[in-house]
Amino acid sequence: MRLSRIVIKDFSPIEFFEAEELSDLVVIAGANGAGKTRLVKQLINSFQDPNNPQVEFVLEATNVEERLQFTGTSIVSSDISKRQIIQNFLQKNKSRRNFKSGVLYFESNRTITNVKPLQFEFNYIDPYTENIGWTAAMSPLTGRWQDSQHSIFKKIHMLRTQLGSRALQLGREGKTEMGLRFTDPMIPFKEAFSKLLHPKVLVDPDLQQQTLMYSQDGNERPIDTLSSGEREVVNIAFDFILRKPEDCIVFFDEPELHLHPELLNRLIKTLREAGDRNQFFLISHSPEVIASSLDDTVIFLTPPKKDGSNQATILKPGGETTEALNQLGQSVGVVALGKKIVLIEGQDGSLDKKTYSAILSDLSSDFVLIPSGSKESIVIFQKVKESVLDKALWGIKFFMVVDRDTGFEEN
Repeated sequence: MRLSRIVIKDFSPIEFFEAEELSDLVVIAGANGAGKTRLVKQLINSFQDPNNPQVEFVLEATNVEERLQFTGTSIVSSDISKRQIIQNFLQKNKSRRNFKSGVLYFESNRTITNVKPLQFEFNYIDPYTENIGWTAAMSPLTGRWQDSQHSIFKKIHMLRTQLGSRALQLGREGKTEMGLRFTDPMIPFKEAFSKLLHPKVLVDPDLQQQTLMYSQDGNERPIDTLSSGEREVVNIAFDFILRKPEDCIVFFDEPELHLHPELLNRLIKTLREAGDRNQFFLISHSPEVIASSLDDTVIFLTPPKKDGSNQATILKPGGETTEALNQLGQSVGVVALGKKIVLIEGQDGSLDKKTYSAILSDLSSDFVLIPSGSKESIVIFQKVKESVLDKALWGIKFFMVVDRDTGFEEN
């Protein structure tokens, strides 16, 4: 399933938010305090209670089972007769692995905590087929990290026990050989680890010490010796891979926290490749996240508007707003952060920039200086500003500082 339309009303600081035609990757951007996290939590709450009058949404089916449940290609929460169907469908228990048609939430607080030792038993229920509550993937990630590790340890312990029992049975029958037809449960975790942290390599865990291990330069080390950012991406990726979600909606609040941009890009790519037909919502004010997602759906959440109009400004590939932001380059993130952008002639190390920086720094810390090349670039941007940015899309002020030979008419 996927969200194709969202409407949220009267939920401070959001007075009216409407977005539709959403892609499989949606970035909701905006300045701190704009209400991004509150928006997502209100939306998740509405999945638990579709009768919430402040939220309306449209769920689009992405598999046959969903189409049968929805009795069509989509289902609308504003239709009172459909709300119980939505609630019953979303609130089914899930399998820990092959997590289908559900909701996953990675909150901004992703603190790593110590894992309690697993009490080993002779017989375990297969952790992959064990049912878990439908809200399990929305619980705090700290507890889910323990669940991920325990599930891996249980799965390996079960496999070893089953292989040992089978070998003993064949030996009693006088057999001297045993076919080994099994899938190593560590393979998907090892592949993801290599994608994220190459040249480090995940190796088989130490079950006696209950420790996940990796190798670097030929030396094996416990996973808790990774840096905090590396541990965080492993935590997120392993939780995701354990569940192997399909047809799910995934909310990721401030993915850029504690992560280098390159590591963040690897993480997002790894998650998108790990499951099928999932839809991702990234809640962010990172310049790198926003700028790298302009070919998908980027929504700027603005402050409430005096006329009560939509606070969601949706950027679509090829649209004039997207072209304007592409021209701004990395300053697109500055737009989301609510700064005042000043475009000047010249390059990053030019005398103009040094001079204007000294002047503006005395005036306000809200100004961000963007060298935009030649005066022709600024002339072009002036036209974009008049046709697009002056519509007060984000409530951001743009300034241009140019010499008299630029050609602008004086007002």
